[in-house]
Amino acid sequence: MALKKSKLESGFIKIFNPDDNPPSSLDDCAERITDVIIDYLNDVKINQLSAPGIFPPPAGPGPDPSFTPIKLSPTTPPKSNKSFIESGLKSAMKTNAGGADGAGANKTGWVVADTAFRGYIAASFLAFAGGGYTATGATTPGTINLKQVFSSESDDSNDIASKLANHLHTFFTTSVFTGAYLKASFIGPGPHISPLV
Repeated sequence: MALKKSKLESGFIKIFNPDDNPPSSLDDCAERITDVIIDYLNDVKINQLSAPGIFPPPAGPGPDPSFTPIKLSPTTPPKSNKSFIESGLKSAMKTNAGGADGAGANKTGWVVADTAFRGYIAASFLAFAGGGYTATGATTPGTINLKQVFSSESDDSNDIASKLANHLHTFFTTSVFTGAYLKASFIGPGPHISPLV
C-alpha cells in the first residue's frame, strides 16, 4: 500500500458532513480527525533501497546476494504516538475557540498543532524494515501550517474535507527519511533518503 489522499478525504467528509453524525465537541472532533489520520498512516512506507548491502572486508567485499528491493515499513506502528496529534489538535481547537479578543480571534492555537504534527513525525519514523533490512535514522517533517487550511471558510463539507486532505497529504509526503541501513553483516553503501510514500 501507499499513502492515499482519498483515504483522508473520505474520512474527513464523514466528520464534517452536518447530516452524518457531526462531532459532539471540540475534543470529539480532534479525536475523530486523529483517527482518520492514523488510519491513513497505517499504509505509510519509504521507497525501496537503491543498492544492496555490502559485506565488509576482510571476508568481503561483496554485495548481498539475496537483495530484493521492496518498500520498507515503519518499525513503530503509526498509532503508537497518536497522542502527539490528538493533544495538539485538542489544544489548538480550545485555544482558537476563545473569545473575539486574543488567541481565539487570531487563531494562534494552530501553532501548537503544527508543533505536535512535527513532533509526531520525528518520534514515529526513526526506523523502517523490509526484505531483511533495517534502516535507522530520522525523518524531517514537511512544511505544515494548519492555520492556513483550518481558517479558510466554506459551507461545503466536501470542500473542507478536500482542502484538509490535500494539506495533510502534502505535509506527510514531503517529510523525508534519511538513514543508514543494514542486514546482518551487509551494510548499506550510503545513506538511504526517501520521502514518506
